[in-house]
Amino acid sequence: MSKSHSLAKSLPRPVAHYGYLAKAHAEWLLYRHRYNQNVVYIAGLPKSGSTWLRNMFCSIPGFNAFQPYHVTPTDYSLREDTFRAYDHLLAVLQLHTYWSPENEAILKREGLRYAVIYRDIRDAATSWYFFVSNVRENHYLRSEVAHLSFEEGINYYIDHFLASEVRWIRDWRAHRDPAMSYEITYEKLRADTLGVFGAASRFICGPLPDAVVEHAVASNTFERVSGRAPGQENQNSFQRKGISGDWRNKFSEEHKARFKEIAGDLLIELGYEKDYNW
Repeated sequence: MSKSHSLAKSLPRPVAHYGYLAKAHAEWLLYRHRYNQNVVYIAGLPKSGSTWLRNMFCSIPGFNAFQPYHVTPTDYSLREDTFRAYDHLLAVLQLHTYWSPENEAILKREGLRYAVIYRDIRDAATSWYFFVSNVRENHYLRSEVAHLSFEEGINYYIDHFLASEVRWIRDWRAHRDPAMSYEITYEKLRADTLGVFGAASRFICGPLPDAVVEHAVASNTFERVSGRAPGQENQNSFQRKGISGDWRNKFSEEHKARFKEIAGDLLIELGYEKDYNW
């Protein structure tokens, strides 16, 4: 089993649970002096490459993926004790946490450098639909979304999530501490994985040999993980297609109009569009 799997969701208990912890603690003892901090925290917009980013960090020697005990499918808020469980581990935490004064204060108190990742929200919506309806069988919305067509599923996303996801991006961009955080877009990470991940990982972990960064990137390419070339789609795979801009192949005119109404300004602000003529 890959060490990048989430402790809370992918390990049978109790044997594998404690085996995973024992291995992670041993790696902390071995590698802890190499890095500037022992926790890598990733705030990711859902379906925007945060799992890919997490897996690359977990390919740095010693780091393992964990999920805090208190996280639920609808609440990724940080708590005062969120990071205490990882004092003697090298941990990567990938959460969909919204920015808030409380969450920012916890990160500041911990002195953690962290990453924020998002993407074109139209692609996030497209990926979300296929993930919920085809991939994650135990997703809390599976029963509501699986029977919907793509057109209906995107309208469901618009009705229930789009405004809050726009706020997710805007709040992190407006309020994150630039001295303590590294902003990443999926599109830039896809276009220059080695350069972007290298800069982000060194910002958070400190000096890393080129060979370590190159190994982390090479171990987690779309081709290596999925067995397919980017653009070859498998709608039942977590690694569905591995490209940017697929929404253009799938959105209806109604979808476009509704996205323009709610997210049009943001798409222009982020440089994904120049105007509303798309």
